[in-house]
Amino acid sequence: MPINNRIGYNVTPYAFRPMGSISLAVTGTSANAALVGGGARAVITNVGSVVAYINFGTGAVTATTASHAILEGTQVVFSVPEDTAGELLTHIAAISDGNATTIKVSTGDGI
Repeated sequence: MPINNRIGYNVTPYAFRPMGSISLAVTGTSANAALVGGGARAVITNVGSVVAYINFGTGAVTATTASHAILEGTQVVFSVPEDTAGELLTHIAAISDGNATTIKVSTGDGI
């Protein structure tokens, strides 16, 4: 059902439709994993008590503490970036400041 956004446009919201999920252990050394399931969105949850830093890429992508921060105990939704050919990037990398945490990554469509 469309919702009027108060400036005259109707917006049709739709829920996130998960297609795959991974869990990635995060330490002071960059680790990466393949995104599974497909979809143009990634819901990233940092279930630990320290900041995790993430980066999208292909294959052996790495993250640094200058990458995008996912604060402890938070969830962030990303559009999965595309490469120069317009294909969705296939991997995610994460690192912390040295203390261990875990990120959960659900890929899918919606939001």
